[in-house]
Amino acid sequence: MAEVRARLARLGLLPGSQYAQDHQDDDPLRAAQPAEHAEPAEWATTALVSAEFDADVVAAVKEFQDARGITVDGIVGPETFRRLEEARWRLGDRVLSYAAAHPTVGEDISDLQARLSAMGFDCGRIDGHMGPLTEAALREFQRNTGIPTDGVCGPATFRALGRLRKTVGKQSAHSVREKYALPKLRTGIAGKLVVLDPSAKDRLTGLSPKSESEIMAELASRVEGRLVALGTQVMATRSLAGEAEAETASERAQFANEVAADLVLSLTLCSDPQQPSGVTSYYYGHSASGYSVPGQLAASIIQEGISTRTALQHREPRPRTWDILRLTQMPTVRIECGNVSHAKDRNMLEDRSFVETLAVAIADAIEQFFAPEHVI
Repeated sequence: MAEVRARLARLGLLPGSQYAQDHQDDDPLRAAQPAEHAEPAEWATTALVSAEFDADVVAAVKEFQDARGITVDGIVGPETFRRLEEARWRLGDRVLSYAAAHPTVGEDISDLQARLSAMGFDCGRIDGHMGPLTEAALREFQRNTGIPTDGVCGPATFRALGRLRKTVGKQSAHSVREKYALPKLRTGIAGKLVVLDPSAKDRLTGLSPKSESEIMAELASRVEGRLVALGTQVMATRSLAGEAEAETASERAQFANEVAADLVLSLTLCSDPQQPSGVTSYYYGHSASGYSVPGQLAASIIQEGISTRTALQHREPRPRTWDILRLTQMPTVRIECGNVSHAKDRNMLEDRSFVETLAVAIADAIEQFFAPEHVI
């Protein structure tokens, strides 16, 4: 816990973690940054001593989760801890280069991707991973600015990025490319490859004796049947026979990328009594890194399709940066198909005919997403 507190304090999220206000830095990347980017040794005071998980820590964790677009629950689970690890790096802290055998991850890479993308160099989705697309965009930037084209983000590249920082906008080149590539994606559902990603969680839901993984596998199987009948190729990130598997979200995203899916649909359930009942759809998006244009469109169409066909309450589709959303290279939608903390949703999901109706609504919405449109 002391390590978690230290990382939160380093981000300025804990009371008592104020930074020295007279910090100066000769690095052009940091010269224009506020003093809160001083190193821990330069802080006026810190909150690093205690290892207590108190109310201040819970509030800091929630603030961190909300800022990163992940589940806001105040719990430092695997995803939150991984994001805290990524957040320890700021652009300029280390030399960055692509190595397939030793992937580099961090928020400094997200910053690099965002800057390159805003200047028109397409890194793909801003995911914080130093991959081949980011290396290619970096080399193109170096070529355009007269820097040795070595694909290494070192001192010379940092200086060039620092000089150009105030001259670029914030629009993501990837989002722009996605928007103009939509007509090529929306050519009809026949022949498209859809990857279904049903939840593998073994937690009980109050629905008969079935776990969440069994319920979502059943729903996915019904969606698969409808899509195959429409001429769609369907693959799943795990067996739809009901067995739960332990693949991580990043591994499932890698699977979808390797098979070059046209759409990924992640099916899960909400079990939070603090959240309203009903269905909620999510797509990749973040204020600092743009959003997935086709992902947002798919989420909206699926959400509307479910609300039209069923009695599930719904909210507006929401942007998030969960790994299954940010690490996939194609439009990906996560659907929370009801909140089992509410009796109303549990009762509907207990009804096999309702599950069939839900599957039809999802499959029809996917067909609509792929249908040609003259106006986006």
